[in-house]
Amino acid sequence: MLALPDDELIAALAGRRRPGIERELCRLDVGALRARASVAGLGLICRCDPAYPAQLRSLDAPPAVLHVSGSPERALALLERDSVAIVGARRASGYGLDVARSLARGLATAGLTVISGMALGIDSAAHAGTLAAHGATVAVLPGGADRPYPASRRPLYRRIVATGAILSEL
Repeated sequence: MLALPDDELIAALAGRRRPGIERELCRLDVGALRARASVAGLGLICRCDPAYPAQLRSLDAPPAVLHVSGSPERALALLERDSVAIVGARRASGYGLDVARSLARGLATAGLTVISGMALGIDSAAHAGTLAAHGATVAVLPGGADRPYPASRRPLYRRIVATGAILSEL
Protein backbone atom coordinates (compact mmCIF):
# COMPACT_ATOMS: atom_id res chain seq x y z
CA MET A 1 0.00 0.00 0.00
CA LEU A 2 2.88 2.40 0.71
CA ALA A 3 3.96 2.05 -2.93
CA LEU A 4 0.80 3.88 -4.00
CA PRO A 5 1.10 7.46 -5.27
CA ASP A 6 0.21 10.10 -2.64
CA ASP A 7 -3.28 10.76 -3.98
CA GLU A 8 -4.21 7.04 -4.07
CA LEU A 9 -2.80 6.42 -0.59
CA ILE A 10 -4.76 9.36 0.79
CA ALA A 11 -7.91 8.16 -0.99
CA ALA A 12 -7.47 4.65 0.45
CA LEU A 13 -6.93 5.78 4.04
CA ALA A 14 -8.52 9.18 4.56
CA GLY A 15 -12.17 8.72 3.66
CA ARG A 16 -14.17 11.92 4.30
CA ARG A 17 -11.09 13.70 5.66
CA ARG A 18 -9.34 13.47 2.27
CA PRO A 19 -9.73 17.17 1.22
CA GLY A 20 -8.35 18.43 4.54
CA ILE A 21 -5.44 16.00 4.50
CA GLU A 22 -4.57 16.92 0.91
CA ARG A 23 -4.58 20.64 1.79
CA GLU A 24 -2.40 20.04 4.86
CA LEU A 25 0.01 17.84 2.91
CA CYS A 26 0.40 20.57 0.31
CA ARG A 27 0.97 23.24 2.95
CA LEU A 28 3.58 21.23 4.82
CA ASP A 29 5.58 20.17 1.79
CA VAL A 30 5.22 23.32 -0.26
CA GLY A 31 6.52 25.73 2.37
CA ALA A 32 9.88 23.98 2.65
CA LEU A 33 10.10 23.38 -1.09
CA ARG A 34 9.33 27.02 -1.89
CA ALA A 35 12.01 28.23 0.52
CA ARG A 36 14.67 25.96 -1.00
CA ALA A 37 13.58 26.81 -4.54
CA SER A 38 13.64 30.53 -3.82
CA VAL A 39 17.27 30.31 -2.68
CA ALA A 40 18.08 28.78 -6.08
CA GLY A 41 16.08 31.48 -7.90
CA LEU A 42 13.30 29.08 -8.88
CA GLY A 43 9.53 29.15 -8.63
CA LEU A 44 7.29 26.17 -7.96
CA ILE A 45 4.04 24.94 -9.43
CA CYS A 46 2.60 22.21 -7.20
CA ARG A 47 0.12 19.53 -8.21
CA CYS A 48 -2.15 20.64 -5.36
CA ASP A 49 -2.30 24.17 -6.82
CA PRO A 50 -5.58 24.85 -8.65
CA ALA A 51 -3.53 26.47 -11.44
CA TYR A 52 -1.52 23.27 -12.07
CA PRO A 53 -1.69 22.58 -15.83
CA ALA A 54 -4.72 20.46 -16.71
CA GLN A 55 -2.89 18.46 -19.37
CA LEU A 56 -0.30 17.40 -16.79
CA ARG A 57 -2.88 16.71 -14.09
CA SER A 58 -4.56 14.21 -16.45
CA LEU A 59 -1.42 12.04 -16.67
CA ASP A 60 -1.34 8.71 -14.84
CA ALA A 61 1.56 9.95 -12.69
CA PRO A 62 1.73 13.76 -12.92
CA PRO A 63 4.81 15.43 -11.44
CA ALA A 64 4.13 16.47 -7.84
CA VAL A 65 6.07 19.71 -8.33
CA LEU A 66 7.34 21.61 -11.35
CA HIS A 67 10.42 23.72 -10.69
CA VAL A 68 10.43 26.82 -12.89
CA SER A 69 13.29 29.04 -13.97
CA GLY A 70 11.59 32.17 -15.20
CA SER A 71 8.15 33.33 -14.21
CA PRO A 72 5.81 30.59 -12.90
CA GLU A 73 2.86 32.69 -14.06
CA ARG A 74 4.32 32.92 -17.57
CA ALA A 75 5.02 29.17 -17.54
CA LEU A 76 1.40 28.45 -16.62
CA ALA A 77 0.13 30.79 -19.34
CA LEU A 78 2.37 29.14 -21.94
CA LEU A 79 1.27 25.65 -20.90
CA GLU A 80 -2.41 26.61 -21.17
CA ARG A 81 -1.97 27.55 -24.83
CA ASP A 82 -2.08 25.03 -27.65
CA SER A 83 1.35 23.46 -27.78
CA VAL A 84 3.52 21.05 -29.71
CA ALA A 85 6.60 19.10 -28.68
CA ILE A 86 9.53 18.91 -31.07
CA VAL A 87 12.26 16.45 -30.13
CA GLY A 88 14.81 14.51 -32.10
CA ALA A 89 18.36 13.40 -32.63
CA ARG A 90 21.26 15.04 -30.86
CA ARG A 91 23.50 14.36 -33.84
CA ALA A 92 21.12 15.68 -36.45
CA SER A 93 22.07 16.42 -40.03
CA GLY A 94 22.18 19.99 -41.28
CA TYR A 95 18.94 19.30 -43.11
CA GLY A 96 17.31 18.00 -39.91
CA LEU A 97 18.37 21.10 -37.99
CA ASP A 98 17.00 23.36 -40.75
CA VAL A 99 13.68 21.50 -40.77
CA ALA A 100 13.39 21.70 -36.96
CA ARG A 101 14.10 25.46 -36.96
CA SER A 102 11.70 26.09 -39.83
CA LEU A 103 8.93 23.94 -38.38
CA ALA A 104 9.26 25.57 -34.96
CA ARG A 105 9.30 29.05 -36.50
CA GLY A 106 6.09 28.30 -38.42
CA LEU A 107 4.32 26.79 -35.41
CA ALA A 108 5.37 29.69 -33.19
CA THR A 109 4.14 32.18 -35.78
CA ALA A 110 0.80 30.33 -35.75
CA GLY A 111 0.60 30.94 -31.98
CA LEU A 112 1.57 27.54 -30.60
CA THR A 113 3.89 27.06 -27.66
CA VAL A 114 6.88 24.93 -28.67
CA ILE A 115 8.06 22.50 -25.99
CA SER A 116 11.31 20.55 -26.13
CA GLY A 117 14.32 19.49 -24.14
CA MET A 118 17.44 21.56 -24.51
CA ALA A 119 19.77 18.87 -25.83
CA LEU A 120 22.12 19.44 -28.71
CA GLY A 121 20.59 18.92 -32.13
CA ILE A 122 16.88 19.01 -32.88
CA ASP A 123 15.78 20.17 -29.41
CA SER A 124 18.00 23.26 -29.46
CA ALA A 125 17.14 23.96 -33.11
CA ALA A 126 13.42 23.94 -32.23
CA HIS A 127 13.97 26.52 -29.50
CA ALA A 128 16.15 28.63 -31.81
CA GLY A 129 13.44 28.64 -34.51
CA THR A 130 10.78 29.58 -31.99
CA LEU A 131 12.86 32.40 -30.53
CA ALA A 132 13.67 33.69 -34.03
CA ALA A 133 9.91 34.04 -34.59
CA HIS A 134 9.50 35.77 -31.19
CA GLY A 135 7.36 32.81 -30.18
CA ALA A 136 6.67 31.05 -26.91
CA THR A 137 8.98 28.22 -25.94
CA VAL A 138 9.30 25.95 -22.92
CA ALA A 139 12.34 23.77 -22.21
CA VAL A 140 11.99 20.69 -20.01
CA LEU A 141 15.28 19.74 -18.37
CA PRO A 142 16.22 16.42 -16.76
CA GLY A 143 18.56 17.64 -14.02
CA GLY A 144 16.90 20.71 -12.54
CA ALA A 145 15.48 23.97 -13.85
CA ASP A 146 18.49 25.86 -12.52
CA ARG A 147 21.01 23.65 -14.35
CA PRO A 148 21.37 24.27 -18.07
CA TYR A 149 22.11 20.97 -19.76
CA PRO A 150 24.23 20.62 -21.67
CA ALA A 151 26.30 23.46 -20.21
CA SER A 152 27.19 24.63 -23.71
CA ARG A 153 23.53 25.68 -24.08
CA ARG A 154 23.74 28.34 -21.35
CA PRO A 155 23.14 31.24 -23.83
CA LEU A 156 20.02 29.47 -25.15
CA TYR A 157 18.92 28.81 -21.56
CA ARG A 158 19.14 32.54 -20.76
CA ARG A 159 17.12 33.47 -23.86
CA ILE A 160 14.40 30.98 -22.98
CA VAL A 161 14.22 32.17 -19.35
CA ALA A 162 13.84 35.77 -20.56
CA THR A 163 10.80 35.09 -22.75
CA GLY A 164 9.58 31.57 -22.03
CA ALA A 165 10.11 29.07 -19.25
CA ILE A 166 12.43 26.29 -18.13
CA LEU A 167 10.75 23.41 -16.28
CA SER A 168 11.98 20.37 -14.38
CA GLU A 169 10.61 17.85 -11.92
CA LEU A 170 13.85 18.23 -9.92
